[in-house]
Amino acid sequence: MYNLGIKYNFECRQEITKLPQNFDALDLVRIIGITCDNAIEESKLLKKRGLTPEIQIMFYSEGNNEFEY
Repeated sequence: MYNLGIKYNFECRQEITKLPQNFDALDLVRIIGITCDNAIEESKLLKKRGLTPEIQIMFYSEGNNEFEY
């Protein structure tokens, strides 16, 4: 994103030390990678149209069995 000149914001207000049960960390990494790649590809298309895209990424968890991305 940085090298392509795409504005982005990453937010994770607290350290997340545990993922919900039955949640594979490797799957999570793949999901994050794929969604970021998709957001970058769409942002490149928007830039070609003269628009200014911005990607917002947020991780959040209130407890051991909750995770939002």
